[in-house]
Amino acid sequence: ALLEDERHPLPVRWLGARALPPGRGPPPDYPEPMEVRVLGPVTVEPSTSASPLGKRARALLAELALSGDSEPAPDELVARVWPTPPPDPLGALAGLRAQLGEIPVLMTDVARFTDLTGRAEAEAAAGDLAGADAILGQALALWRGEALEDVRDTPYLQSEARRLTGLRLGVLEDRLDLGL
Repeated sequence: ALLEDERHPLPVRWLGARALPPGRGPPPDYPEPMEVRVLGPVTVEPSTSASPLGKRARALLAELALSGDSEPAPDELVARVWPTPPPDPLGALAGLRAQLGEIPVLMTDVARFTDLTGRAEAEAAAGDLAGADAILGQALALWRGEALEDVRDTPYLQSEARRLTGLRLGVLEDRLDLGL
């Protein structure tokens, strides 16, 4: 299938990006990490180019950021990023790769959200309900709209949007349970 196409050889981790686990920064020898924000429309900081990224490039970055350390095969990336496969899937992936430029490390607002909710849980367990409430407020402030709202036109990204929305609702419920 796609991996056997010799016209566009791509290593399995073809983009060369690594996602960081929550609460961990990049190694000291890495350049500035890129943050992919998916808790709303997909945005990238710092920007990868002078021109805005297209919808498929943003969908690809979102998918890679959400997949963490797993390494989806190119044919899986195509299924996750395009509603219908392009005529030359590997060529299309290579085109997106060229559009994105160098991406050494990916961070996400989801990782920050998860880190904050974990910190809030620890504060609540220690009896600091006001501190837990404040931290949950910080986590909820990361949301800028519906998760992946501008790219969720594939089953994978729709599923991820539902999962992330469930996490948001859980945090809202936790705040209500704090009773503050």
